[in-house]
Amino acid sequence: MKSHPHPQALWWLSLVYSLYAISYGVLFANLLLYSDQSSTINFSENHAFQFFAAFGTLTFILPLLGGFICDKHGFLKVAKSGLVLNVIGFICLAINSKEFFFIGVALCLTGNAFVMPAIWSMVGMIYSKQDGMQEAGTTIFYLLFNIGFLIAFACSGSVAMTLGYSSMFCIFGLGALLALFVLHFKGKTINNLPLVQSNFLSLIAFTGIIFILTTLFLTFLIINNILMWLLTLAAFGYLIFLSWQPEHLNYKNSIFAFIFLCLLGIVGITIYNSEFGLLPEFASHAINLSIGTIELPAQIITSLDPLFCIILGLFFSWLWMILAKRGKNPALATKLSFGIILPALGYLLLAFSIWLTMSGKLNLIWILPIFILFVAGELLVLPIGIAMAVRLAPLGKEGLFMGIWNVMQGFSALITGYIAFFTVVKPSQTPLQINMQYSRVFFYTGIIILVIGIIALTVRNKINKLILESVDI
Repeated sequence: MKSHPHPQALWWLSLVYSLYAISYGVLFANLLLYSDQSSTINFSENHAFQFFAAFGTLTFILPLLGGFICDKHGFLKVAKSGLVLNVIGFICLAINSKEFFFIGVALCLTGNAFVMPAIWSMVGMIYSKQDGMQEAGTTIFYLLFNIGFLIAFACSGSVAMTLGYSSMFCIFGLGALLALFVLHFKGKTINNLPLVQSNFLSLIAFTGIIFILTTLFLTFLIINNILMWLLTLAAFGYLIFLSWQPEHLNYKNSIFAFIFLCLLGIVGITIYNSEFGLLPEFASHAINLSIGTIELPAQIITSLDPLFCIILGLFFSWLWMILAKRGKNPALATKLSFGIILPALGYLLLAFSIWLTMSGKLNLIWILPIFILFVAGELLVLPIGIAMAVRLAPLGKEGLFMGIWNVMQGFSALITGYIAFFTVVKPSQTPLQINMQYSRVFFYTGIIILVIGIIALTVRNKINKLILESVDI
């Protein structure tokens, strides 16, 4: 039977989120180096790492509250509100003041808490639950919005280098503004959205609460760290508690499989977070960023993630389709195991490449195969994790399990900050000492992650068996 085309709303929502990604991606690409190198912010390198880790955790955790607000006030209205907050946030960042820096980042995080769950949910809602095109549509959406991140990662560093950070924030803040205009004028094309009676003052109150909490967490980083640990432990505790409830005994195997796969997810996503919270700082210290007479900004290496994500994403989508038709599609635990092993090899290759050029700077060409390994691991963890949360959840708990998966992503950002602590460079260090320090961190991190991946691969058949024995799986 001939498949019907995707809803028109898919393309408009993809455009909205791609434009938004151009703005929000700038924070991922530049926030660490800006807070470390700017004379206005003047964070120490360690403080900059910890601040970026807090930003990463809040990027994933706050959408839990945003999803609740979407249910209360409507997805379209919440998405528009989030985009407005991002526009104001980028204006604050462009003022080039330390006080407005905190306000701007907090506003952008609050806006992201609204935009992320609202847009992602609307992409799912434009299809009926029985529509077989839904998975293909979400894959198209994922690939298209990565174009926005690619633009942000590839271009923002050069703009900051030539025009300054204030101009960069002004220019790339236009992405959120354009996204707001598109969503406002094309929002009527989105069908299947639930009707919600919304109280505007209540929405303002929720926004204020999230903004205040975000500002508090960014100012007092220890509070953010404690909260992240408590949320993660509470998530695992709840899963264990849930598995022993009489109404969920039939799902006990799938819940324990989910716990194990969440542990693997923490490891895999930690590597993904290092691409933005560790490698740009490494590039500024130890990578030769010159091509002829052109000096590239350190942020440019982050553009390799969305670039390879688009390229390898198409390959993996084709591969899973072919294997599924042949009945040989690897099981969840198998994919996640290789999602850890491949980037672990990337860390070891990075350490090896540093050893080869110990007294000088690393050639930029070495970064290409390393990022291929990293992104291959990312595509075996992040999309698989989304499918895993829905597949292993007891009936009626799908949203909660997706929220727990978000907690794992936030906790991974925190772990990346801990790893970065061992890479902090002192002003008195020589290039040789800097290279030795980074090579040790990358080598030991790679070895630890590789061992975890091998152990996971060894027990994968038992975990996959638990999944297959579960009810309705």
